[in-house]
Amino acid sequence: MHRTYTLYDLQHDSSTVPSSLLSTDYVEFWFKSIEHQQICHLSTHDLCRLIQLQVLTEFLLPESLHRLYKNPVIGATYDGQLLQTVALDIPINFWIENPEIHNSMKEFLVMMRTFRIAETFIWKNDVEKKDYLYALEFLNRITT
Repeated sequence: MHRTYTLYDLQHDSSTVPSSLLSTDYVEFWFKSIEHQQICHLSTHDLCRLIQLQVLTEFLLPESLHRLYKNPVIGATYDGQLLQTVALDIPINFWIENPEIHNSMKEFLVMMRTFRIAETFIWKNDVEKKDYLYALEFLNRITT
């Protein structure tokens, strides 16, 4: 999927955004405010939020991996937020149903183990580090 597609394009092409996910006025207002942005221009906060809502996940995960390769500890609110969101908010069956994305994640995790990025990063506190390492371990288990 090309990173310059917008959420608007994707939702109208695939009809995969259930209206029930956008049930509150606030969430609907927020979604409408970003739906014409290209995926590559979404903020990390918006990307995490969309993944948490499981909206167009199959299109957002490649962008998430792209960002994680550039900065494995990227986050909007705290270090490691994007990886933790991917680890904890993507259903396990997603990885089975999307083998290409699954393989890309496995490659990313090999890089993380090889270069020991999580262990050598200077974390703000032990809780962030522990949560990040838990998310990494969880992804390692479900993508094996």
